[in-house]
This record gives sequence, structure tokens and C-alpha cells, in this order.
Amino acid sequence: MATGSTFEAVSTPQLGNSEVPLPDLDTQRRIAGYLDDKTARIDALIEKKRALLDRLAEKRQALITRAVTHGLNPDAPLKDSGIDWLGKVPAHWEVKKLKYLTPRVSVGIVVTPASWYTEEGVLALRGLNIRPMGFDLQATRLISEDGHEFHAKSELREGDLVSVRTGDPGTTAVVTEDLAGSNCVDLVIIRRPLEMSPRYLGWFLNSNVAKVQYQLGSEGALQAHFNVETSKETLIAVPPTAEQSDIVAHLEAALADHDVIAEKIATSVEKLTNTALPSSQPP
Repeated sequence: MATGSTFEAVSTPQLGNSEVPLPDLDTQRRIAGYLDDKTARIDALIEKKRALLDRLAEKRQALITRAVTHGLNPDAPLKDSGIDWLGKVPAHWEVKKLKYLTPRVSVGIVVTPASWYTEEGVLALRGLNIRPMGFDLQATRLISEDGHEFHAKSELREGDLVSVRTGDPGTTAVVTEDLAGSNCVDLVIIRRPLEMSPRYLGWFLNSNVAKVQYQLGSEGALQAHFNVETSKETLIAVPPTAEQSDIVAHLEAALADHDVIAEKIATSVEKLTNTALPSSQPP
């Protein structure tokens, strides 16, 4: 029934001339009561599952934060970091600013990036493509070869880290081999860290203690925009290199199981949201 070249629309006469099945009033009331009851039950179940997803997300964050601030040995001696939101860390760890752990912190294309977009060219990652320690490449943009060459300073290499500036500020992923050579739009670029695990750093930057720093900013004022200067000043709890690898392995194994459970629940919510009502007839 809908027509239109720019967007589809239904006119008032079209809608007015639509035929509607019309049972008697008593049947209408019984059908409405049936639908109210069944949809209320489905909505309640969806709400419970979404609450469970929220609790799983909180548990996930707590697991990450504990691992990158306390390590894996519960008996390790602790020392006061001197930072309220970080608290105590293992005595043999160091606490360093990010700018001392990486060769460079910069930003991707920020000046009229759309002017470089093309149908064919070089992948340009954006904030919506970044997930905590992963990527969603369902909605990507390409920039021209000329644009990529012009913005060679933001070309990504394996082991670099990219962080979201706005939307979900500080969300960080590590550039994998298959994404090396791509570019990025409006992302903070943290070049591959020196003498430490990129994946450990990535997990730390996705932890709650890092998010506190993003929110406060380098000047201590609440902000919703993650910028280069805030990134440079982010304080990182740094264990020995071998311990970093152990923490990464532990986290990624534990979170893999956790994410399977969360994915099943999310799929269930989607099915319930889009499900048809039971086929049984109303009373």
C-alpha cells in the first residue's frame, strides 16, 4: 500500500479505505484481554532477562577491574597506590601515566572526514565499530586512497590501540593483523606500547578504574568526551610483563565463557521481542 521514492508513506484515503475484520464487541473484548495478558507475561520475562544481562555486564566489569588492579595472586602483598579510585595494588607493580608507555597518542581524521568517503578504498574505523577489546564491522566506511595518503599519520598498525572519543568514551580495542593498514575517524590512537602487552593495556583501559579517569578528564572536571590529553594522563597499573600475559590469558578464557552465556540470553530477548503470540485460540 505504501508508496514514495524518498520514503514510503500511506495516505489518509488509503488508510481510510482499508478493510478491518470486525468481530462482535464481546469477542473484541475477549481478544483484547487475551492479548493484554499474554503480552504482559512476555514483557515481564523480557524485563527479567534484561536485568540479568545488566548483572552479567556488571560482573564482567568487576572481573576485568579486579584482574588489572590486583592480579591473579590473592596472597600478593599490596601497597597503597596513593590514588583514591585505584586503591591498593600489588607491591611489585608500578603505576605509570599512559604517555610514558607508548611512543605516541594522537587522533584519527577529525576535519570533514565525510569528504574522503568513497565506495571503494581504505577501511576507516569509527566509534560505532569499536567494542571493548573487539570490533563490529557491520557498518563501516571507506576513504579514498588519496585521503588515506593525506592522513598517513592515522594509519593503524597491528598492536596499536584505538579508543572511542564520544558516545561511549574510552572504549578500547587492539588493532589486529587483519585491520593493520586501515585508517580511523575521530578515534584516539595509542601506538603499540613499549615493552608491555597491548592486550593487557587494552583490558586496563576498558576497566572501571580507567573509566573513572575518562569521566574526570585530565583537569578533574566531569566530561563525556575522551580526548588525547585525557588519554595521555591516564594512570595505568603495570605488572611485570610475564604477569601481564597471565592476566590476559586468564581474563580472555573467563570472559569467553561469560560472553557465551550473555549471548544466549541476548538472543532469547530478541526472539521474545519479535515473537508471535502463542497459536492457541483465545478463550
